Amino acid sequence: MSEKHCVKPATITGMLTKLEANHYVKRVPDEEDKRVMRVYLTPEGRFLAEQGEAFMIGMTNRLFEGFTKEELKTMLQMIQKIKSNLIDKPNSDL
Repeated sequence: MSEKHCVKPATITGMLTKLEANHYVKRVPDEEDKRVMRVYLTPEGRFLAEQGEAFMIGMTNRLFEGFTKEELKTMLQMIQKIKSNLIDKPNSDL
């Protein structure tokens, strides 16, 4: 999770602790490898995730309303270039 979201493992641990305290997720040790912790959404967490997904879909539709497929393709290519620049040279000076 930390690699995917580009944050430190301690940040993920803190977020999971808060989510678990609010009953949105539960952590369960892996049966085969006790060092691994599996994270599952609770019913409350699933409901919140579904609400968040619906919001994001609506916002995305609103943001890109009126764009052609070609414009969206061009924008995605530009964003990919920006992402590559950040990954390839994360600490370079401006």
